[in-house]
Amino acid sequence: MPKKHWTDEEIRALPRVTPLIASEYLSNYPNAMSVAVAMREGKLPIGEAIYNPQTRRWRYRIHAERLIAYEHGTVPQADLDGLERKMDEFIRYAQDVIEEFRYERQLLMQRR
Repeated sequence: MPKKHWTDEEIRALPRVTPLIASEYLSNYPNAMSVAVAMREGKLPIGEAIYNPQTRRWRYRIHAERLIAYEHGTVPQADLDGLERKMDEFIRYAQDVIEEFRYERQLLMQRR
């Protein structure tokens, strides 16, 4: 059975996007399982894969705009803003580590 070809407008109009629909929309993913596994591994940034240890089942929250942006090779502004915040946090952390290293090195040099 051939894959359905979804348009951007059809994806936006859906109340919920499933891994099957995402696989039909995305050109690089042949089936729902490939989408699900990529989301679980954090390799497909179109939403969240949520594991429930009580039921031992996965749920998928796929964001239509992220899906569309991913297919077109772009990143939504909200994702860029989040990435920028994470980079700022990382830079601050790295600077703290460097300062701690310098301080410890200075203490070692004073002991000699």
